[in-house]
Amino acid sequence: MAAPAPVPAGALRAVLKPSGPLPTESLPVRGYDFSGGPDHAALLRSFRTTGFQATSFAQAVAEIQRMIAAKLEPLSEEERARAALGGRRPPSGCTIFLGFTSNLVSSGVRETIRYLLQHNMVDVVVTTAGGVEEDLIKCLAPTYIGDFSLRGQDLRRSGINRIGNLLVPNDNYCKFEDWLMPILEQMVDEQETQGVRWTPSKMIARLGKEIDNPESICYWAQKNNIPVLSPALTDGSLGDMIFFHSYKRPGLVLDIVEGHLRQEDGDDHPGRGAGEAPHRQRQPHEERGRLLRLRQHGAGVRRLRLGSAAGRGRVLGQDPDGCHPRQGLRRRLPGFSAAGGGDVRPKSRRLSLGDTGRLRRWLGVPGVGGGVSPHLGGGPEPPL
Repeated sequence: MAAPAPVPAGALRAVLKPSGPLPTESLPVRGYDFSGGPDHAALLRSFRTTGFQATSFAQAVAEIQRMIAAKLEPLSEEERARAALGGRRPPSGCTIFLGFTSNLVSSGVRETIRYLLQHNMVDVVVTTAGGVEEDLIKCLAPTYIGDFSLRGQDLRRSGINRIGNLLVPNDNYCKFEDWLMPILEQMVDEQETQGVRWTPSKMIARLGKEIDNPESICYWAQKNNIPVLSPALTDGSLGDMIFFHSYKRPGLVLDIVEGHLRQEDGDDHPGRGAGEAPHRQRQPHEERGRLLRLRQHGAGVRRLRLGSAAGRGRVLGQDPDGCHPRQGLRRRLPGFSAAGGGDVRPKSRRLSLGDTGRLRRWLGVPGVGGGVSPHLGGGPEPPL
């Protein structure tokens, strides 16, 4: 019988390494125990020690509670005087910016956002053009639940638009156009007769007043003097309708540089940074002015980014019918079809240099090598 061999020292160091101290904020993992019956408040509190995304949710809740507490702190007379320079909003110890993209307004999250504005729980809104127009359109006609797997070709033939798994009939946009055109006429009249200078926030406030619907985000924004920032306001259906209206009656001017360079007049929130949500909100050079003002009031500046998982409704860089993003390009571009009419998705997820040369010529972009694609080794262009 062979004598027992000693355990390798390297294995002992790797497997039996003694534990060091844990971070001071570490808590034992423990989920909610349903044996005591359902308690929704206790369930949400248990998220802090549940782990994974539940813990991130609890951390976001704690951060929001800090914002609310800072907003309710009493201000000194000097602080109140400085904060009053920010516009018609009541001065407070924390200015809360709420940024969201249009897919949230298309979904049922719109009602949550509307509640926040209705009860003055935010001070400034930053959103995209779709965030404005989807809110107004839903006052005129509903959006419906569909499915992520619905084929875009079939929906297009039926005059239906898809936002993730939501469906919007084309008729909704027709109703929006019928409602908007007379308002654009009035805006041109006021510009010509009264010298009104229209900015995105001023236009959104006007539309919120005209919609006169308590289900609307824009309605409560104008009612509670909450500025809505959307410099890219023409990047959507609203922009299309302004464009077509300009043929019927030219002259409407929309100044999109508000908040970038100068202070607005008394009807607007002065000196604010501009941008679409959430893209511009996370660019520090766009936020420098407003963050500086917050720091001058002694307020800490924190950012929360919520939502980055698949299935959220945003399809940027994605094939509308749910294929891999890098497969979508060759499926959608005309002139890129598979031999024999088969599946046009590439076998590889990479676009070869030869494909790039053909793509450049299809797009009219000057390439190299004349009629020969610039793939390695020269020769004729490989088939797609």
